[in-house]
Amino acid sequence: MLTRARGIAQALWSGSVRPPIPRTLLFLITGGLLVTLIAVPIAYAQPSEVAVWLVIFWIAWIFSTLWTLVVRSFSPPAFGLMIIMLLYILIPATEAVVTGKAEIGGVDYSRGTLAALQISVAAQIALSAGMIGVHLMRGGSANEIHRVIVSVSRRRLNQSSVVAMAIALVALLLLVRTSGANLSAYATVLGNTAGDTFFASASGTVIGYFGSLTEIAGVCILLAVCARSRDQGSRIPLLLILLALVAAAFLIAGGERVRFVVPAMAAGILWIKVRGGRRQLALRTLTLVTVVGLVAFSALIGVARGQEDRSFTVANLTSAQFGEGSDLFSPLAGLAQTVPAQHQYLLGASYLDALYFPIPRAIWADKPRGEILDVTAAFANVNTGESFPEYGEMYANFGLAGVVLGCLLFAALLEWLWIKFAMSVGKSHLFVYPALIAVMLQVFTRDYAVSQLAGLLGFIVGVLILQRVLDFQVLPLVVRDGEAKTERAVGPAVRAC
Repeated sequence: MLTRARGIAQALWSGSVRPPIPRTLLFLITGGLLVTLIAVPIAYAQPSEVAVWLVIFWIAWIFSTLWTLVVRSFSPPAFGLMIIMLLYILIPATEAVVTGKAEIGGVDYSRGTLAALQISVAAQIALSAGMIGVHLMRGGSANEIHRVIVSVSRRRLNQSSVVAMAIALVALLLLVRTSGANLSAYATVLGNTAGDTFFASASGTVIGYFGSLTEIAGVCILLAVCARSRDQGSRIPLLLILLALVAAAFLIAGGERVRFVVPAMAAGILWIKVRGGRRQLALRTLTLVTVVGLVAFSALIGVARGQEDRSFTVANLTSAQFGEGSDLFSPLAGLAQTVPAQHQYLLGASYLDALYFPIPRAIWADKPRGEILDVTAAFANVNTGESFPEYGEMYANFGLAGVVLGCLLFAALLEWLWIKFAMSVGKSHLFVYPALIAVMLQVFTRDYAVSQLAGLLGFIVGVLILQRVLDFQVLPLVVRDGEAKTERAVGPAVRAC
């Protein structure tokens, strides 16, 4: 009896069978219970206008998240977007309302709390509308992942991984040579120095170029995902695994989590597509496990590169993940109390920075530092690393209308990329789609999109080159009698050119 109940629960969770009651009714009942559990304590503790908007925020987030979980065609990127909203905005917003302080770095932005909540509610609703709209337009067609096997020689994988790692190492040495950075401080996670020491010690006009180029090491992690393809035989791909571990350590050692997290997310999305084996975790379960793993990893790195107590206690790990470093709401409140009261809307100027951002300061010594940084400087110290979510930059440019339209398009594009990736069975964009999805999720978590993209340009270019030059085939994977099997190859066995 217990085994049968467990089987029914797993089937419902994976979406392979329909629940005995309509999904819509289940969705409404569960959402209503969750809203009641959250809204009543907040309303009772803080009966005010900000509390009302916080409750609306929670309602919008709960129903959006439940939709991503109960819809038949589950979307990991959409769920990831909801987790970002929860960890970096909704939880800090709740703390700000309950305590009455939106404080970070010793500065209180409480005057902007109400406006920041209203902006966040608009963003949350627009994100949901974008995801649901694309899903409905596609007719819910992406009911399952069309899994494939990457057929490529082990030798080509090894060669590509060696080249990518070599380029990253050369870029690091050139960075040290041209900027005078302290190479001994590079492994900040393993040493006793605070994070970002290596990059803080660098100075010069080409730091950004070589720093971005080191990101190409992330390609090694993508290649390792393809290493255990069923067509590769039973030998353990020791060199690929070793290079992937070296690349991970290389990216982490710089002290910036994003350098590793983006390639890791891209590799995880690719693995969803190419994984084999007889028994597979349900996609929802796999996504939840991955999210928990990334959150735990982020907390570990946060403690390791901390400036004070670096012992791995529960209190330190919780503070590293949910402390000021993860608070995007308080800076958003600071932005809301500054724009447009003290600083006019940018009207797209921060996005137009992309036109001159690639020009090195060796050529243009007086190149502006960035429009969004000027806005941030009006209420915070830009050197402390304070940041608001990307929809804060949308607000700084075009106000509330910019938030609604920007989030709508952002979520729609993210969901469209996932559906295209999930439904494809060919080799075109196999590596590109996961990389773009991972980059978009990262861009959403910080302001100044142009700078974010520039910092990840090395990884993006590396993936584009990999997609172009790697000679590989794609074999559709079907499951028959509980065993994964391949069908005919997709595309001719010729070099991609």
